[in-house]
Amino acid sequence: MTTGQRLRYDEHLIVKHSRRCKVKSSRFVRLSGFLAIIGALFLSALFLEGIILDQLAEDSVLFLIVPITTLFLGAGVAGLHIKGSAGRAGKAGLIFAFLGVILFSLGTGLMSWLDNENGWFIMMLGMLIHPFGLLLYGIPAFKRRSLPRWHATPLLVGLLAGPVTIVMEAVEEFMVGPWQQQSDLGFILWSLAIGIGWVMLGILLQTNSEEASARPIAA
Repeated sequence: MTTGQRLRYDEHLIVKHSRRCKVKSSRFVRLSGFLAIIGALFLSALFLEGIILDQLAEDSVLFLIVPITTLFLGAGVAGLHIKGSAGRAGKAGLIFAFLGVILFSLGTGLMSWLDNENGWFIMMLGMLIHPFGLLLYGIPAFKRRSLPRWHATPLLVGLLAGPVTIVMEAVEEFMVGPWQQQSDLGFILWSLAIGIGWVMLGILLQTNSEEASARPIAA
């Protein structure tokens, strides 16, 4: 085999390997979208059910599998990393979003499996970190048009489930008083934002459309 033939053969192997990796990556992204939809719907439905029935979500038998289904959102975060790159800031945001999922899963696991009261604090911490991670990812992703469509979805989910929810809870506590019975508007907003938002993101991850080309951002 001549040098030219060997080079062409090596190039053929590289292209073949690249195509296989792309196919595997595409399959994982679609699977992550499907898992994210299941996780979001289950989590939001459970929270809203607890609010409507006026009882804590951990009183439900379904709460026992929340630590597992919550991790499905972590798969969605990994899918977003592959589907729509958004630079260093976006990558940092996805790391925080994934960390929030882990903390939420750990907290609910401590409460439902071990009956540990410290799980509540860990769960709440995860509920705060996850949307702020999506917000940090959503800003550069929106500027770059990293996702095929619905470019503002991560940004809106992060805003509604993060700062807007916190402000709503703070205003309500100020108006009603710290020791008075308060409504669950914050939990309702968080549940709806995470549920609807991740369903939309899951649909995006399952699409076969070409990944939008990232537009450079001025330094």
